[in-house]
Amino acid sequence: MESADKDSLKSMKLIDELGCEGYGIYLILSETLREQKDGRYQFSHINNLSRKYNTTQAKMEAVVTKYDLFVVKKGYFSLVH
Repeated sequence: MESADKDSLKSMKLIDELGCEGYGIYLILSETLREQKDGRYQFSHINNLSRKYNTTQAKMEAVVTKYDLFVVKKGYFSLVH
């Protein structure tokens, strides 16, 4: 799985809009996906991750859906390849 460099256009837009917290959320989600056998995570469980990492569900969902860093398909999300 490929990750977005902090200086990529996608990451810069994320940081511009959500600050370093947004990029930190991206890194947490990326690491979480790497820990999964199939490289994907159930989208409906983002609320659990947001509580675990002391952020809001809305911010996590925005990072997943708004910046083309992840693919959401059939109720799961994974990193863009």
